[in-house]
Amino acid sequence: MSDLFDLSKFDKYKEDNCREVKKAEGGLPIALWESYSSFANSNGGVIILGVGERQDGTWYTTGLKNADKLKRNFWNTIHDTKKVSINLLSDKIEDKNYDAELIVRGIPCERIRHYGLAFEGKKVLIME
Repeated sequence: MSDLFDLSKFDKYKEDNCREVKKAEGGLPIALWESYSSFANSNGGVIILGVGERQDGTWYTTGLKNADKLKRNFWNTIHDTKKVSINLLSDKIEDKNYDAELIVRGIPCERIRHYGLAFEGKKVLIME
């Protein structure tokens, strides 16, 4: 993951399939959870709060007001199964190879699908 973001290269980065920036000026943005779901169903990524994106794609810092509250809200939401189907984040990451477990149980590779689910009230967001 450390190769996804290096602070010394901040001025060279632009958003791509593994890096997203969010201003988070009014709290945690709803789009953060779409990015979380997308990264969860790909090769992962980094979401950076307190950073905006200019029209040319370059980034600028906006800062975070009440960062402790944002952090607390983030972890409360990530553990709320009504909003996020599964928390993939932890201080201790345990690698699980679910595909291998399914194959051992007789499920052919071509039938295994990976989906991310996020909940917004009663609305279910499904990302493939």
